[in-house]
Amino acid sequence: MLRAEGEQLLVYLHREPIDMRLQRMGLTSVVQAAIGEDPFKANAVYGFVGKRYDRVNLLAWDKNGFVLWCKVIESQEKFVWPTSHRESPELANSRSGRATSRTSSRQ
Repeated sequence: MLRAEGEQLLVYLHREPIDMRLQRMGLTSVVQAAIGEDPFKANAVYGFVGKRYDRVNLLAWDKNGFVLWCKVIESQEKFVWPTSHRESPELANSRSGRATSRTSSRQ
């Protein structure tokens, strides 16, 4: 699951915190309106952070439906999240299996 065959897996991060009550349909609207991408893109994962930076949702299309993952930090730690256009909003998976950053053309 979520292995882009023949293509690189793209990870798009929405910079602004969102209301984490949004589920798959609300998040697909954010992908289209704010990120400007197609939520049905097979080789893409879209990341969202909550207002307290202690929750992350990942949304992806997998063959015949959306997959939504949620991570909640149960301690005082916070996620580090890009907030400016200078920080890379898009990550690309390199051939070595590591995530590498790329500058998005959207600003």
